Amino acid sequence: MLAASLLALWLSWAAQAIPGPTSSGGRLAVRSQLDSLPAGFKIHNLAVLPDELIRLTFAIPQANVSGLHAALLDVSDPASPNYGRHLSKQEVEQHVAPRSESVRALNEWLNSHGVTPAAPSASRSMINVRMPVKQANTLLDADFAMYIHEDTNTTMMRTLSYSLPESLYDHVNLVYPTTQFLPPVARSAPIVRSPDRRRSKRTDADVPPTCEEVTTPRCLQALYNIPATPASATNNSLYVSGFGGQVASQDDLQDFLSRYRPDVQATFDVLPVNGASVDGDGTDEAVRKPTFCIPPRPEQLFRTSTSSTLSV
Repeated sequence: MLAASLLALWLSWAAQAIPGPTSSGGRLAVRSQLDSLPAGFKIHNLAVLPDELIRLTFAIPQANVSGLHAALLDVSDPASPNYGRHLSKQEVEQHVAPRSESVRALNEWLNSHGVTPAAPSASRSMINVRMPVKQANTLLDADFAMYIHEDTNTTMMRTLSYSLPESLYDHVNLVYPTTQFLPPVARSAPIVRSPDRRRSKRTDADVPPTCEEVTTPRCLQALYNIPATPASATNNSLYVSGFGGQVASQDDLQDFLSRYRPDVQATFDVLPVNGASVDGDGTDEAVRKPTFCIPPRPEQLFRTSTSSTLSV
């Protein structure tokens, strides 16, 4: 009895004394672990070759997401002096860029294992690497294998757990693909209607019955709950793009408003883009855009040349 107790005590001490897995970045700690396979997945009998390459993406925490949210709200607030001064792509990337010490710590750890990262994403918050599966298993203390999603018969390489050095815990959000068992997104089948099938009548009390035959501003207001009262914010403008030789007409606009929105007094300016001409009679498409979009606020129609790819 005494011998059994001493043996149990020694085994307990030995288990505590044996260090966990380590890497050159320090002791490894489990970052993500699944107790069982998610529903709909099963292990595949297709073996993973040790030299098979796997592409891993390390997601680094973005340093100033709250600052980005504040900046977006600021430029969207009509009361702000920065209203309408939308952020450039570079300004957005500066807000979501990670801390330099996080990028340095991850790169140093990868380099110490002979892994050279590819070029990072524009904001540097994603770092991609390619390595043999055998090396990935060692680096992350993982066990990559092939799994299959039964409903779609889709195979994917995943692991039920992976680890990172404790020193990287604050510098890496996640590694993908590892424990992310996400069902493939099924594309919806196209809806095919019989040629003689008629649309069912809407039952909305506020939608005029004539909207089944013709669309007017009143229809759009009822269908999409668009307020009929004029916009009151100052310094607002609505920009409408015109492509492929489309020309808007002031006369057509006034005729449309007199019929459907006599309460609205509105006009628009035409701004040529990329050398486009602003002359010509009104065309249906160009007339519909400004008239249906009347808030009412001052409008400006961007008139582009046929080869222009401007989108507003």
